[in-house]
Amino acid sequence: MPDLDEGPITSFRMNHYFLSNFYPAHVTYLGVSYQTSEHAYQAQKTTIPAEQEDVRQCATPGKAKRMGKLVTMRPDWLHMKARIMGEILWEKFRQNPDIAVQLINTDPRPLIEGNTWGDAFWGAEYDPVSDTWIGRNELGVQLMAVRARFIKGEK
Repeated sequence: MPDLDEGPITSFRMNHYFLSNFYPAHVTYLGVSYQTSEHAYQAQKTTIPAEQEDVRQCATPGKAKRMGKLVTMRPDWLHMKARIMGEILWEKFRQNPDIAVQLINTDPRPLIEGNTWGDAFWGAEYDPVSDTWIGRNELGVQLMAVRARFIKGEK
């Protein structure tokens, strides 16, 4: 059943928590199984297998995110991170059909990773003065791209 509210989804919590990278949905990426898409993403920041494993073994996605700030950053990371996120999100939803249905049911609503912590790359912050969202919102963009692939019937 489609998500009938007309406005954008601007919080990946509560009913829309499944959109968050912290959502507990196992994902296998490049042959390695992770607890969450956050674990998978943070592990890709490095090419050192032991550091990738340290991230993979983190007890929570929050710990994985913190560990991802400590790994030896791969030199091409800034150019690769959005593509890698898209690949991980595709696998997250492809491998978890129950939440893929939920993602499809958000159509046609825009998905905005609304935040107040200043992440203008992955998210956006609402500016009441201009009544606009300011930021790249790359996570929302990637989620909408995955949703479009499912709607087109990709498997």
